[in-house]
Amino acid sequence: MNDNRSDIAAFNLLSDILKMYQNVRKECLARLGEAELMLKQGSEHLHEKNYQEATVLYTRSLIWNPRDSRVYSNRALCYMRLEKMPRALEDADKCIELDP
Repeated sequence: MNDNRSDIAAFNLLSDILKMYQNVRKECLARLGEAELMLKQGSEHLHEKNYQEATVLYTRSLIWNPRDSRVYSNRALCYMRLEKMPRALEDADKCIELDP
C-alpha cells in the first residue's frame, strides 16, 4: 500500500512539474514574440531614419529577450547615427559577445 501511495505522489508531482513547465514555456514564447515585434517595429523606424524611436523599440525588445545580438547590432547603428558613440560601442561589444 505504501508503494502505491508513493507512486501516486510521484505521479502528482510530475504532473505538477509538467504543468509548470508548460506555463513557463508559454510565457517564454509570448516574450519572444513580443521581442520580435519590437525588433520589427524598430527596424521599420531604422529604415525611415527615425533613429531615436528605433532605439526605444530596440531597448524594449531587449527587455523581453536580452540575448538577441541582432537588436544590439541595430541599436548600435542607431546610436552611431545619433552620434552617441560610447553607447554604440557598448552595443557593438555586446553584439560580438553574443554572436562572435
